[in-house]
Amino acid sequence: MLPLWLKNVFDAEVDLSASAVFTVTYSATADLYLQLRPSFAWDGGAKHLVKIPSTGGQSKSLTVDFKESSWTFLESLGKPLKKNI
Repeated sequence: MLPLWLKNVFDAEVDLSASAVFTVTYSATADLYLQLRPSFAWDGGAKHLVKIPSTGGQSKSLTVDFKESSWTFLESLGKPLKKNI
């Protein structure tokens, strides 16, 4: 996993409560996971995440829906106590 700072600053807060989707532009040679973490709970693994598919190294954009059923968790990181997406 890699961190994605929404304000390009560690520990900055962004209110996403009015947002339905987000778009990320990236290139990756392997699948990866993206977690959205609140600034008050940056560490720890018990957060929901979404799998981001490999692009074969090409630059692509992907739009992810906050309500989408593909939000999940990894057992090795711990199960979130409640749905926080």
